[in-house]
Amino acid sequence: MSKTQTKMELVETTESTEFKKTRMKEVRAMVSTALRQNRRIDLMDFTGTDIPRVMVALQDEVMDARNRHAKATKHISSSKQMVNIILPVVEGVMELQGMHIEKLESEMEIQNEHLQEAHEDCITLSEQVEALTKTVEVLR
Repeated sequence: MSKTQTKMELVETTESTEFKKTRMKEVRAMVSTALRQNRRIDLMDFTGTDIPRVMVALQDEVMDARNRHAKATKHISSSKQMVNIILPVVEGVMELQGMHIEKLESEMEIQNEHLQEAHEDCITLSEQVEALTKTVEVLR
């Protein structure tokens, strides 16, 4: 990238206040667009009283970028703090839930054993009922 050399010279101006405001808005828009499009501002054709306006617009863009960066940094910092506060609580809850799940699994195994025993008892009772009904039929 070559550096352009610009001479700063004071230019007598008799611009109206309204023209100055309007022109400053136009220059700000052009500078903002050029920055978004990643174009070099020093290669743009600004002359006379527009040069200080460009400098002011660039300073404003830098300050806006600094403010956005500061806000983002604060947001990231506060998010990290919240995560550091919440994470141990979440880990504790997950551990408790894991222990509760293990307890429920062991209780379920015990209930399954009881169910198996009841099923086996039901089968033996059913066999006994069949045997008794056969005996009753034989005795009749």
